Amino acid sequence: MAAFIAKQVVGDKLNSVKGAIPGGGDDGDGDGGDTSKEEQEAREAEEYRREIEEKRKEKHRKMEEEREVMRQGIRDKYNIKGAHAHNTSSHSANNMSQATANVHQAAASVSGATSRVKETKQSCVIT
Repeated sequence: MAAFIAKQVVGDKLNSVKGAIPGGGDDGDGDGGDTSKEEQEAREAEEYRREIEEKRKEKHRKMEEEREVMRQGIRDKYNIKGAHAHNTSSHSANNMSQATANVHQAAASVSGATSRVKETKQSCVIT
């Protein structure tokens, strides 16, 4: 950002000096000078945006590195497998089939418990 501001200040002062010198200004009818000035401003603005974007990306990259270090510390502390182990497709497929089996087992367990509760209620009512 400082480079952009410095270019603007120096460029403006240089243009004012060139305009004060006879024959030192732009050649042409003046309309061409406005176009080149606009083009230069557009280039500088684009350069400024690019610099800002690069700084933003660098900042986010550093933050993500810090987060990953923190995550890894937590994984180490609690003996949790790393994130890369969870991202493989075969590992995910195995987890999915295991999860499905667990759901079916839990459903059967709930179903069995429900039927036992009904039997208990009926035996309490009958006696």
